[in-house]
Amino acid sequence: MSGKPKRQKRTLDPERAALMGRIGGHQRAANHGHSELSQVARQCWEDSWMRRADPDGVLSVAERARRAEALQKAHMAKMTLARWANRPAKPVKKAS
Repeated sequence: MSGKPKRQKRTLDPERAALMGRIGGHQRAANHGHSELSQVARQCWEDSWMRRADPDGVLSVAERARRAEALQKAHMAKMTLARWANRPAKPVKKAS
């Protein structure tokens, strides 16, 4: 047996892990601009709409972009409609 004591395995509780993640996120945002950090995600988002608009890649770039924009607008409108459908009804005000 060697003279070194065994290290105990340390577990990270969820609250501490979340706090460490927030600290890291804030430090990263301080060193880089938000648009720089999300550039890859935005490009992937745009590319996914382009692939949906023209899965076979036969359209011109301009037509593919036009259709992708229309698909994205339709998607956002559907999300808005779903959000409205899930809201509780407003109480009806009685006339005095």
